Amino acid sequence: MLDTLPRAGGRLQSVMGAGAEAAPQPPDPAQAADAIARFLALREFRARLYSCLTSRPDALLELCDAVLCADHAVTSLVQLSLEAEFTRGHGALYDALAAGGIDEEAFAALLAQELPPLADGEQGRAWIAEHDTIGYGLLEAALAGLPDEQAAQVREACARWSRLRSAVDAAPYPRPDAECSPEREHVHHDACCCDGVRKTIPGWEYQFLAAAGHLRTAWTALIDAGRTTKAAKVRTPEQADRWVRLVMAAYAQLLIARTGTADLRRPWEKPPDPDRPLTPGRVRRGFPNIRRHIGTPAHVAKPGRPGPGRPKGTTRGPAPRYPIPKKSRIQDKQDGTAETVTG
Repeated sequence: MLDTLPRAGGRLQSVMGAGAEAAPQPPDPAQAADAIARFLALREFRARLYSCLTSRPDALLELCDAVLCADHAVTSLVQLSLEAEFTRGHGALYDALAAGGIDEEAFAALLAQELPPLADGEQGRAWIAEHDTIGYGLLEAALAGLPDEQAAQVREACARWSRLRSAVDAAPYPRPDAECSPEREHVHHDACCCDGVRKTIPGWEYQFLAAAGHLRTAWTALIDAGRTTKAAKVRTPEQADRWVRLVMAAYAQLLIARTGTADLRRPWEKPPDPDRPLTPGRVRRGFPNIRRHIGTPAHVAKPGRPGPGRPKGTTRGPAPRYPIPKKSRIQDKQDGTAETVTG
């Protein structure tokens, strides 16, 4: 555990080997207690996350851990089955996305309960304390003689420092060549300029709800997601929904672990700013060390033998194709006009 404790001033806690001149210094007790509390909170979050997985829970959680512990960008689903954290075969990976189950209400409640207080972090709370110079005792005394409606308006204006700040954004899930994927529609995508006017691409669109902090950082607390039309490459929109929520669960764990992760930066990378939290990419780089200490609620994969496969003589036709709904010329003109005005 101690190999993940950053020391004060940006220095890292390290254990010196045999024959070193100086003995290792013990970690600060308050810092060690805080790190242990964070690790216990992360372990509790993972246990509650596991309870939200109603079908194929072990494979789904291991897939989430493979996303967290991979030392590369996730561009292929099947490649995640080669990670040490995924102890099952590649067939179990696809089966988890195809037949797995996630209690969406319980999952959204877990994220909404745990993540918003973490959006600001210690640095954000310190910044708020520095800028929030309102004397609330004097404020209430001054509002005592005002009508309730006017007093409520003043309290609302003064609550900007403690108010939860939320943001909603939409992101496309491009699937332009997936003819066997149903319910695709035209979604806005800036990278698509098929004819120089339209900026849409066949796929699905998701909207995300996030709790945003007061500081400009790379962190937000993703609370909920929803598909607004009828990524990794999956076939059905239900599989895409499960994949999106697994990525959200992975990001939530990075948010919880960001203050207890050592900076394992590359020799060519700049040292991080001690007054700002580590970026999600650097926290992900150190997550395998944290997972090794907190363990996993997933059960060990049971040994098994390959199934009988498809009976001889049976044939399966090609998968059904789903055409993309065509956009009308009127809609194209409206899109082009809107883009011209906004541009």
